[in-house]
Amino acid sequence: MRKIFCLLIIGLCLICGCKKDDNPQLTLSNSELVFNDMETQSLWISVQPFKRCSYQVISSPEWLKIEPKGGTFYSNEAHELKIIPFFDLSQHGVYEGNIVIYSTLGEKTVHVKGIIGDVVYCTFPDTLEVDVSVTTKKFTIENKGNMDFSFSLEPANDYISIVNASGQLAVGEKKEIEITIHRDKMTETKDYESAIYLKVNEKTNTINVVIHHFIERKIHLESNVIDAEYSRKREMMVYVASDPMKLFFFHAKTNVIESVDLSFPPTCISISPDQDYAVVGHDAHISYIDLNSKSVIRTYTVSCNVFDIVFGDNNWAYAFPKYDQWEHIRCVNLNLPNNNETLHTGNTIYEKTKAKLHPQGKYIYTTHSGNLEKINIQDGTAVYLYDDWGTNAGGDLWFSEEGNRIFTKGGEVYTTSELREQDMKYNGTIAFSDASPYEYSSIQWLDHSSKMGNLYMLTAEGYYTWDDYKVKSFVYIHNAANLVFKNKIPLEKYYVGNNQSGMKEYDAMPYFVFSNSTGDEVVVVTKAQGAGLEKEWAIEKITIND
Repeated sequence: MRKIFCLLIIGLCLICGCKKDDNPQLTLSNSELVFNDMETQSLWISVQPFKRCSYQVISSPEWLKIEPKGGTFYSNEAHELKIIPFFDLSQHGVYEGNIVIYSTLGEKTVHVKGIIGDVVYCTFPDTLEVDVSVTTKKFTIENKGNMDFSFSLEPANDYISIVNASGQLAVGEKKEIEITIHRDKMTETKDYESAIYLKVNEKTNTINVVIHHFIERKIHLESNVIDAEYSRKREMMVYVASDPMKLFFFHAKTNVIESVDLSFPPTCISISPDQDYAVVGHDAHISYIDLNSKSVIRTYTVSCNVFDIVFGDNNWAYAFPKYDQWEHIRCVNLNLPNNNETLHTGNTIYEKTKAKLHPQGKYIYTTHSGNLEKINIQDGTAVYLYDDWGTNAGGDLWFSEEGNRIFTKGGEVYTTSELREQDMKYNGTIAFSDASPYEYSSIQWLDHSSKMGNLYMLTAEGYYTWDDYKVKSFVYIHNAANLVFKNKIPLEKYYVGNNQSGMKEYDAMPYFVFSNSTGDEVVVVTKAQGAGLEKEWAIEKITIND
């Protein structure tokens, strides 16, 4: 209590006794003092640039006496502190500690060391930490005693080897040691442990070594990804890119990627129910694609900038406009070679509506923000049937594989039915496993595997603003039957850097997740947000065990 009171009084005195100046610094003549006998040494203190200020020695080793222990600068002068050792000369060894000087200009520390008798004293790091990209690592050993010594170094295992593993060090000398990291001995992404045994004149010391190791499993893409869908029949993900302007085919079993050129920048894609064809949306156009020959069959003009598109079971394409608020669906018969756009009948839909084809092929379900809507496409040109303003879809939707349930962006689940009174009825809510109580959580993408009984989801958190959502770097797995959380799988990070500067890691931001036909593997499209990579998009394949 008495010590705390004294420090408080010193602090008040220093604050009151100091005047403001531009960046004054307390300057010391030495950062380290070494004593080999009982000789007094001097430590000089000054303030640069000068300002009136006080200082105080607040701690020092018990084997040192300091005179004076404090003072005040009244002019541009240096103060001398006498540092007086009083060792027990019969106790040979190394004495170490710090002198701490406190002022309102900040704290200063002087390392002090006393070497009594004939002492072998080698300094070395306790631990070496090796970054994921580093293949060589250097450290220094130094003779800070008063006797020459010999040394040798030996690795604990074959993860490392040592260059210049033995030698002599005279008093005051130092030596740089280099170790080589053998990453070919490491087969997993994890931290590997090793050690270096440093023997100095028959005494063995241990330097711990921690090696961060990363084996990249991602497949880096040569493009961005605007939109994607997956064909379980072909085990192939089809995605469109604007840079370069292409349609890509990723074969999940072989990791082979093929492509076909597009005539216009793409905005969206939809695969036909038989998974033999696809349509790509553009501004004022749609492209009709043959997935067998991987070629563009023809391009149609449409009277809107296509925000979303659906390939119907009837070989029609349904384009949903990006702009102009209350709008009509553009309906195009792909059986005809010429432009043949018609507009849907019934109530209008809103711009930027998201749409999905029901697995039975008769209807399209849509949502813009909250409500779900149902569109009949059995006769070609779409007909608006009805909506349910009691639903809370949140702006996107996905079907169960059988088509009997709708999973929505907001997490609520609804039924589907041919009967209106049983259609779009509440059927449960997906609970977000690690959601913050202070932020809005949502599903960014979802896929259902009936064979595994799983829902594979990407989720996000953020406030109620359009641009403030942060997609989490996990694939979440829920039980499809009862919606209960089962597991979450972290996505592989992106690493940027080199062997010299080390690596900086970036979280993978996921955009799409697709289950394969058996449900035991998912394909995830991710992006290294803000990393500045030339290839910032990638595909990660993850094996699912339950």
